[in-house]
Amino acid sequence: MDCHEEKTDRSEAMPLDSGMTEIGSEFPAHLMRLAREHYIYLEDGNHLGRHIRIGTTPIVIGRLDECDVTLVDSLVSKRHCSICREEGTVKIIDLNSTNGVFIDGERVAGSAEWPVNASLQIGHQWLRHEFLAPTELQKGADVASDMRRAVHYVQSLLPDPLDELEIKTDWCFVPSYALGGDSFGYHRLDENHLAFYLLDVSGHGVSSAMHSVSVLNMLRLETLQRADFHDPAAVLGELNRHFGMQDHNQLYFTIWYGVYRFDTRTLDFASGGHPPGLLLSAAGDSVEQLTSDGMAIGFMKEFQYQSRSIELAPDARIYLYSDGVTEAVVGDNKAMLQVEGLEELVRAGDSTGAIRGEAERLLHAIRQRTLKPEFEDDFSILVLQFP
Repeated sequence: MDCHEEKTDRSEAMPLDSGMTEIGSEFPAHLMRLAREHYIYLEDGNHLGRHIRIGTTPIVIGRLDECDVTLVDSLVSKRHCSICREEGTVKIIDLNSTNGVFIDGERVAGSAEWPVNASLQIGHQWLRHEFLAPTELQKGADVASDMRRAVHYVQSLLPDPLDELEIKTDWCFVPSYALGGDSFGYHRLDENHLAFYLLDVSGHGVSSAMHSVSVLNMLRLETLQRADFHDPAAVLGELNRHFGMQDHNQLYFTIWYGVYRFDTRTLDFASGGHPPGLLLSAAGDSVEQLTSDGMAIGFMKEFQYQSRSIELAPDARIYLYSDGVTEAVVGDNKAMLQVEGLEELVRAGDSTGAIRGEAERLLHAIRQRTLKPEFEDDFSILVLQFP
């Protein structure tokens, strides 16, 4: 997870004991012949993509550095729970944690068996019980290593937060396990204009992520030769001509692109098949959807995009997001959050009124409602507050 100032180091070392083995990018050849073993797979949070072998010696998980697995999370107790193997099964013991341990959404009362392939939630962290042969483990470790490198590259291109007198920003980016095609950014076009944008490429995996990076670099470096970057419709039109699906492995993307003019407080924006931006009033009591009719980028090269223009009131906020946010599965009825659900969370606000941490507040609010251990798509939120 990356939220504004914090860029998580996913390679944080974990202490090992005689019953626990962390699997990195290499696995001794003589162990490849061994039978299947039980593993903790950390599929989210501080140690994304790591496997830890479960032995008979308990593995203590908590917030303290001396725990076998340290999770930096405000909802994790100092010594939260322990995991060990007993007579062929894996057992979870809640060490009187404040916020509990959950197996597939059910809270553990004292102790419980952790079935193979079941998910374990500890605070905001998700773990899965896997039963793997060494060859399967090595393949998974290699894939996870490649994916972490791709994630780190995408994260390295995300912008630093703005905290100027004119505009403040906050953002949160949580890549899905398969890594999607989300990216976003903002930069001054000149002294009087700020461009900001969020895009989402179809599909998952490295190809979608690299396609997204190509688009992002064209926007932030302003290398679309025929485009006036002050004109959102012109930018989308040129992107559409440049990134036709037939020339880019059938990949397409959605995008929301806006340009704010400081002296007139006006915002020009255009959307190419993207979820609407949300404009929160200064009072925090109303939300307006900001969208314009336009198809996703890549389908029809000669499509004509249209810009809209509005004037922003003082202290107005705009929220941009990918469909990984609104398509998160929440509630007992397994329904998607949808735009209306996000609007409700935006209006709920933070009693402090601070923008820093606003994107992470929304992430945690959605996490508390979701039924799945990981997001099926990248989760991106960008928040801007205007003077």
